[in-house]
Amino acid sequence: AVLLRLKHSLQALALPAESQLDLIPDFTAKADALALEYAHWLECALGNYPGEFSSEQREILKRVDTLLESMSGSTNRELWNDEAVRYSAEWSRVREASESALNVMGWEMEIPPSHDDEFVPGG
Repeated sequence: AVLLRLKHSLQALALPAESQLDLIPDFTAKADALALEYAHWLECALGNYPGEFSSEQREILKRVDTLLESMSGSTNRELWNDEAVRYSAEWSRVREASESALNVMGWEMEIPPSHDDEFVPGG
């Protein structure tokens, strides 16, 4: 299930912006959710199944993570909203890198199933 969830999170990052945003519930910080889902499942996959990945696969998967990490921090707050997902060059680079990673992994470029039932609205 971990590798499948990694695949789904990578597929989500490779989608066109509107499709990305449609996967995440409206009450959620959508950009954050996209990035955190990927980081979580990448860490789980590499930590639990290190032998499942070639060095090329590990490198391309980590490249996507590094791109997302480079966008983090208080100086980059403007990159973590829906408009940035739609229009920023940084999110465009994430989509391109994610699509490349899907190709290297041999995974299809398709809309992943929604996991929006895992998000809980705050009170």
